[in-house]
Parts: sequence; C-alpha cells; structure tokens
Amino acid sequence: MNDPTLRERAKIRTAGLRRLKRVTRIATLSTAALAALFSAVAARSTPGHKSVRPVHVAVHSSTIHSSTPPPPALPSEPGSASAPPLASSQAPAPTQQPPVVVSGGS
Repeated sequence: MNDPTLRERAKIRTAGLRRLKRVTRIATLSTAALAALFSAVAARSTPGHKSVRPVHVAVHSSTIHSSTPPPPALPSEPGSASAPPLASSQAPAPTQQPPVVVSGGS
C-alpha cells in the first residue's frame, strides 16, 4: 500500500472532494440568497402587500347646519284610517324543516 501512485491518486481524490464540497456550499448559499431576493420582489409587487407609509392629513372640524324640510305628508284616501300600519312585534317562528346542505364539490 506504499505505492507512490496510489498515494498521489488519494491526494488528488481528496482535493477534488474538497473542491466539490466548497462548490456545493457556495451553490446552496447562492440559491438561498436568490430565493430570498425573488420572494422579496414578489411580495413588493403584490398589490395587497405593499408597505404603506402613513400619510398625515390635517382634519378641520366644522359644523355644517342645514335645514331640510320634513317630507310632505302623503294624501290619505277618503274613508281609510289615517293611522300608520303597526310593525309586527313577533319574532319569526323557527321552522321544522331540516337545513339545506350544499357541498362544494364539482
């Protein structure tokens, strides 16, 4: 096993493995950085996710007085009661029918 060619081949193999490990590490870090960059660009270009800067708006409160006349009274028909109809004071009664179920399938 003390063959000089065998030792030389082992050194070349070890150097190649180191280079491969370094290239793999650089490629992995570069890929992660590019993915982060692209996701940041995509997040900024999406309409609902833009960063919003607060806008300072000066609001002046002023009271506006307007006098609107009441609506004109409706003419009543001759012979009918002039009392307005009463609203129903009863709550709707629950029904005995089973609820309708709709599935979202296609």
